Amino acid sequence: GPGTYRWTEALNTFAIQFPDRLPL
Repeated sequence: GPGTYRWTEALNTFAIQFPDRLPL
């Protein structure tokens, strides 16, 4: 969405789509 948390939304989307690629 718009605003400050746009990058967070992008990270969340990536985490949802590619959870196995996160270094966690």
